[in-house]
Amino acid sequence: MVDADSLGQNVFAWNTALSLALSSDLAYQPPQAVINVVERNWRLDKCVFLEESDTECFVAGTNAAILVAFRGTESLNDWLADLDVRPTDKPYGRVHRGFVDAYEVVAPKLVDAIAAFQPALKTIHFTGHSLGGALATIAACELRDRFPIAAVYTFGQPRLGDRTTAEFIGAHYAGRFHRFVFDDDVVTRIPPGYRHVGRLLHFDSDGFLQQAVPEGGDGTTELPELSELQFKILKETAQSIRIEARIAVGPTEAAAELSDRSIEGLFPSVRDHRMSNYLFAIRNQIPRATEHLQEAVVFRSIELEAATMSIDEPRAAQEKFPVQVRVRDRQWRPPASADVTSKIGPIYSLQATKHDIATMQHDPLIFSLELGRDMDFPHTQECAVSVPFVKGDVVHSGNPGERGDQAIVALIDSGIDILHESFLDAGGMSRIEAVWVQRDNSGRTPRQVDPNAFQQDFGTLYTAQDIQTFVNNDLVVGNNTTPAVLRDPGPSVAQDHGHGTHVASIAAGRAVGTFAGGMAPESRIVVVVPHMKTTPPDPPSLGYSNSHQAALEFLMAYKKVRGLPMAVNVSLGMNAGAHDGMSTLEKAFDSITLKGKERGFIIVKSAGNERGHAGHAQLQASVAGVLTIQWDSRNVDRNQDYLEFWYDKDDDLTFNLVDPSGARSLPVKHALGDHIRSFSNKGNDMHLNLTVHHTDNDDNLLTVRIVPVQNRIQAGIWTLEVLADSLGPKNGIVNGWVERNDDRPVRFLPANSSDDMTLSIPGTADTVVSVAATNTSTPLRLQARSSLGPTRKDGPKPDLSAPGDGITAARSNSVDHAAVVPLSGTSMAAPHVTGALALVLSARHKKEKADPNKRQFNAVNLAGMLKRSAMNYNKLHNKAYGYGSLNAAAFFAEADLV
Repeated sequence: MVDADSLGQNVFAWNTALSLALSSDLAYQPPQAVINVVERNWRLDKCVFLEESDTECFVAGTNAAILVAFRGTESLNDWLADLDVRPTDKPYGRVHRGFVDAYEVVAPKLVDAIAAFQPALKTIHFTGHSLGGALATIAACELRDRFPIAAVYTFGQPRLGDRTTAEFIGAHYAGRFHRFVFDDDVVTRIPPGYRHVGRLLHFDSDGFLQQAVPEGGDGTTELPELSELQFKILKETAQSIRIEARIAVGPTEAAAELSDRSIEGLFPSVRDHRMSNYLFAIRNQIPRATEHLQEAVVFRSIELEAATMSIDEPRAAQEKFPVQVRVRDRQWRPPASADVTSKIGPIYSLQATKHDIATMQHDPLIFSLELGRDMDFPHTQECAVSVPFVKGDVVHSGNPGERGDQAIVALIDSGIDILHESFLDAGGMSRIEAVWVQRDNSGRTPRQVDPNAFQQDFGTLYTAQDIQTFVNNDLVVGNNTTPAVLRDPGPSVAQDHGHGTHVASIAAGRAVGTFAGGMAPESRIVVVVPHMKTTPPDPPSLGYSNSHQAALEFLMAYKKVRGLPMAVNVSLGMNAGAHDGMSTLEKAFDSITLKGKERGFIIVKSAGNERGHAGHAQLQASVAGVLTIQWDSRNVDRNQDYLEFWYDKDDDLTFNLVDPSGARSLPVKHALGDHIRSFSNKGNDMHLNLTVHHTDNDDNLLTVRIVPVQNRIQAGIWTLEVLADSLGPKNGIVNGWVERNDDRPVRFLPANSSDDMTLSIPGTADTVVSVAATNTSTPLRLQARSSLGPTRKDGPKPDLSAPGDGITAARSNSVDHAAVVPLSGTSMAAPHVTGALALVLSARHKKEKADPNKRQFNAVNLAGMLKRSAMNYNKLHNKAYGYGSLNAAAFFAEADLV
């Protein structure tokens, strides 16, 4: 919420920056929605919305301050397509003509509106995002002599003037013009031929402030302008996308939305332009003691109590629990008694006691704190067909042929059967270099194996020497010495195929027996088996987030020690989270690759197999009366049901939970300050926890946790009643997800369920390549369970598709060490892409060794080439197929030309 007092300050303050960033974000909404939020939610005295032609802004005020916020372009893609570079001469310099024209159409009304607020003794701030920032700058130049403008704060504004303009701003707004840039925001690099003005505050991809640059200075953190050629390519792509979108859905608002989503997926620097990134980075600068951020602390005390319910008090005091902590200061240090399992950028994965967690809850240097969650391995249902279908065989047999020998395929999965012959080379030597089993404490930890390379001090790391010894003993001599954890046994007799083994063979298996071979059959292989599940009476596991963060840190360290590029395949996901790329886990996946800039390292994630499982619900709340989200609970054993319901920060909603017997909770309501409700009935404990202004994304989150205490979780229909007390511009849209497990005992009723936005996390992270599953014939058909995008914020996911229907590949834990099994799902699609990446990375590694100027690709380069080379690529993003289906030969050919 806007801090009205901060608008009255005449000096720079982060609270003021946040209030103006929220105002710039709100300016994109319809007029009445803007007025309602400003006057009802923010409780400013008055708001006037101005609209002339395509220029919009609003003026709001209190008895001490006036705020003017300009809206950015309605469609970024359309703006990029139409942007020209014509200048015009003004008293304050040679400036972009289009920006001046856009300001001038609203200028008379703006002057009258500001005057009506009696500005003589008030503090006035101008602000805007994108084009809105440019308009705020022009307005500040034009109205300098008319009104006492205290300061200008802009976010992601384009270049607009010349040296004279920069000097004008420096002379008249010295120390009062603050221009914010997030990471590589492409809009701040255009149009070419113009300069920036004011003081630069540049955030890196983790939201940390880099060196601030004085007015008009081209400092070390100023992003370079696009070249004329780069600008031309950007414009032509935007124009082509607009044409294709209008052909696909007509010249409608839907076409503009499709265009914006599509351009974001093709130019990663467009993602950095999101206003949500600026809000996140600015909040990161504000101590959590600030009231509106204090509400956003993610501290799940209920979850912690549930986790220790069956543990005696002396033991509970020493018990350690998985925690993810995102910090706002790089100098932060964890409590002495907490164990650091991994650290990626500003994100720590810890094992901490209840006392540690209580202490960290009040630490002002912590941005967010989340307890880890349990997660089950998924169970899914002929490489001889699929590899040729994506033209992997063309790459193998090319001149010269490439089979991936100078790259590593890494997997975070259920394991790998080291005795399966598809993982041996032609001489009988294992290509598996390392297997880290996080839940196995029988051997040496990674740190004990190599303290100079690895920090992880749990689990067992089986080295290449260990693995070859087992292979020799069992396959050559005939002994039975290989530990069960290295045979990838299935979770039951009925499901003994070994998920990780099957996936690994698609990506990196060699042809053996009836198995036709995978995508990169000579690549090196590294596997991490995460510890994600709590099984009583075991203590809580590392949880999905913590185990995967530790796995990524280990794999990055291994890649650097080994000196080879690495493609990482992740076929395990989770449902809980806002599905918008902003969670701590998603940020960790982005941070490990330096937001896709780390050379020779890329992560691939299966889109998920959630379509048709009724695990996502959507509701539009109403002020007219109660509406309901309902789910059916099956009569099966499980430890808990966990559901999340996300909605917009400006919506004020009230919730009641009703169990199948009719027992009701008391209402959970933001306005009442009643954020936590618990009640018991029929041997179940039910907990509702409302977090407003969540630290991940500033939106609101209701969690529902149902725990069996004496009896199973009640079977039947559960009901969440939803009533809107007031609605913001998003009109009360609530999205809910249920965290899945193997039995899928919970399904939303058809009236509420939706297959859209069913991608599993972390496939929604910006720099992770998310892969949907199809058949292996044309026309393509989506595999029955393949999850659909987009993200909750309309982000372009999945990225592409690949074969995942009835893929025959290696079967684990069999007496036949060349056994195969057919399986289906996005878990089978993702390794086709991972293997294709290994082929390109391997070829590039050889080129770089011969010519240092041929530098290795990073994830941004690789993802762009994957999309552009895909079959059926037309620049438009599709929520089912992404940008098209994998074409390994075209991908390899495009990379070979760079």
